[in-house]
Amino acid sequence: MASTKRKYTEILIEIDRVKHKPDPIPLPLENSKNYFTRYSADTFDVDWNKNFNGPIPILRTCKNNRTEAGGTIYELTDNNGHYEINE
Repeated sequence: MASTKRKYTEILIEIDRVKHKPDPIPLPLENSKNYFTRYSADTFDVDWNKNFNGPIPILRTCKNNRTEAGGTIYELTDNNGHYEINE
């Protein structure tokens, strides 16, 4: 799967003379709205829900409601004592 940023991007998809619209990804990636694409000159790979077997590590909040795990920094929102990943 590849993703292409929506802002300033025009994507034209035509297969066998049939035009197709790109699918929007419902969550922001790299702080921007994106299209799901398979054919694009400027893409980056994204793995959704990789196969995982083992305990899930607990994320503890740090300074400014941020935490880090596996090289990714998460911004968290306190929802009545339950932290959620900020959009």
